[in-house]
Amino acid sequence: MVGDDMPGFIRWIAVRLAKATAWRSKPGVVSITGTAGKTTTKAAIVAVLSPMRRLRVAPDGIPTYDGLLLALLADAALLAEAPGHYRDESPAAARAWFWVRVIGSAAWRLVRGQGGSSPDVVVAEYGSAHEVRSMLQLVRPTVAVLTSISDVAPAGSRGDEDALRDYARTVEQLPAAAFAVVPADDVAAKVRQRTRAHVLTYGSGVGAHVAVGAVLQERDAEGTPAVSADLSYGGATSPVYLRGALGPYHANAAAAAACVGIIFGATLQDVARAMEGYQPPASAVRLVPGIKDTLLIDDTYDAHLLSAIAGLELLSAYPAKRRIVVLGDLVDLGSRTMEVHDRLGTVVREHADVLIAVGTRAGITAEAALKLKMGKKSVMTFSRAEEAGVALQEILKKGDVVLLTGARVMRLDAVLDEVRMPGTADVARAQEG
Repeated sequence: MVGDDMPGFIRWIAVRLAKATAWRSKPGVVSITGTAGKTTTKAAIVAVLSPMRRLRVAPDGIPTYDGLLLALLADAALLAEAPGHYRDESPAAARAWFWVRVIGSAAWRLVRGQGGSSPDVVVAEYGSAHEVRSMLQLVRPTVAVLTSISDVAPAGSRGDEDALRDYARTVEQLPAAAFAVVPADDVAAKVRQRTRAHVLTYGSGVGAHVAVGAVLQERDAEGTPAVSADLSYGGATSPVYLRGALGPYHANAAAAAACVGIIFGATLQDVARAMEGYQPPASAVRLVPGIKDTLLIDDTYDAHLLSAIAGLELLSAYPAKRRIVVLGDLVDLGSRTMEVHDRLGTVVREHADVLIAVGTRAGITAEAALKLKMGKKSVMTFSRAEEAGVALQEILKKGDVVLLTGARVMRLDAVLDEVRMPGTADVARAQEG
């Protein structure tokens, strides 16, 4: 919702004004939902549609429901200001006043009928499975994009089929003239049975409308990572180069964005050109220089099962003297929490030389790795991220590559801060201190 500390009458006004604005301006609405890759896919879609349409994009770093409200109500200046009002230190009164300003400016535009400032397309994440229903009550999409859906049901679901049902709710409510963009796997077959809309598929699966091939993780002369891939559609193939991208899932995000671009009239060549402006989101996996001439793979923003496994596969692909994984608890796994963390022990044993587990659930992974004959000196467990950071700093050696992955609540950014190389901003703060 608009925020737990938001006065109810402000929330009530914002919701009704957003519905009135959507009814008046009738923008196309692109929704993105799924287990993994929502923010990355949104960034790719924005890159593709920006040259073609007047966009309004839900900002990152705030609750998804509030983001959709803002995409419908706020102008560019207020959208840019929004994330600052959702930081932990932001006063509730300041956030409430911010929403009063959003409502006031949106109401003025609605009364004046300033249609020229309205967006052609609104792009927003529709959140996790349990958030989809409330967001659909606000506005229904005209293009519903599904990203990867894990085989693990989120907390609160009764099983895998319930998870798919909740994620696919955006697709079920599409009219016949709308479009569903879904991965070319078993999900596609299930989704086709649930919708009257046109279905476009993407990915490396057989029969994908937009097929992904020849995916390569690269680094340019400056050491900046990039992902290159070939996208194919309708007999044509175009290469895409995603500078700054780390991990092959960026290629899938580009393919999903290509589907959306094609729906809005782009050619595959248009998509390839537009993706030159792709900016991986701040929450995406990134490379960070570490102390002692080491390399850190940062997936601390809010990892989940799929991203943790992808990160471990990426770790094993990097040349290193030792491969170390710092694993924090994964959350929202429902009744399969213990099973999933136990299964991760096998993946860690396969791809890493050292495991530092943070949290009770990650401790299950550590136990599983030990049972698989991972050396006792190579497995450490801690209850707090700060303790793990000190231990990692002590064992690091030149040439190590470290993956840091876990749910945001585990605060593995504290581990990252312990072992990353200081930047110019850190030096400036130290000098001022």
